[in-house]
Order: sequence, then C-alpha cells, then structure tokens
Amino acid sequence: SYVIDPESNLSGTRNRLGPVVESLSARHGKGKWEGVVGQVPPTAFMEDKLTTDAGLFLYFGHGGGQQLLSRAKIEGLIGGNEEKRRRLKSSVVLMGCSSARLESVNHRKSRAEKEIPIHY
Repeated sequence: SYVIDPESNLSGTRNRLGPVVESLSARHGKGKWEGVVGQVPPTAFMEDKLTTDAGLFLYFGHGGGQQLLSRAKIEGLIGGNEEKRRRLKSSVVLMGCSSARLESVNHRKSRAEKEIPIHY
C-alpha cells in the first residue's frame, strides 16, 4: 500500500512516482496495491494497512508521515491489552524530508509502555 503527496503540493513527486508504484503493483503484486494520491487517507485506511500481515507501506510526502496517523493512535496499536499488542505488522518505508529525524515513541518523555519497543 502507499500514500503519495498527501498534502497535494508535490506535483513532481506525484507525477514521477505514481507511475512507478503502479508499474510495480502490476508486475509484482498479487493484485493491485491500494493507495491514496493527493489527499490524506482516512484513519481506517492507515490502521488497516499498518496491521496487515507481511504488509508493505510506502510514504512519499512532506515530513515523516506524522499527519497520517497520530502518535497516540500508533501507541494504541502497539500497547494496550494482550490481544491488541503488536498489531503493527507492516514494514514501513518513509520517504519524506524529515523522515530521518523522527522521534521514537519510546523516547524517555513518552508514556508508551517500556516493554513494548518500537523505533522509527
């Protein structure tokens, strides 16, 4: 799955990478990859794509994708009771201008449970 240019202000990125992702989907996917281009996807889309077994999520946009799913939602997907723990299963590739500067939800100021490690 993928999100390209969610703020709809990177037309060059959208025009360059959109066809590449569609081509990869057609050649290597077991069906069409699901994606959102030029708009912020619904929270349900993000939660579904990040909790897919052996999933792959690609992000191409500003920052590190924090506007797509809040930190609280991510912590909710990794924490909580035993049946919900570790629901994040997809590999994530972030390609944004600040994706290398993200702060882990396990940062010492975080309220995340220490026994549930997650790192950006």
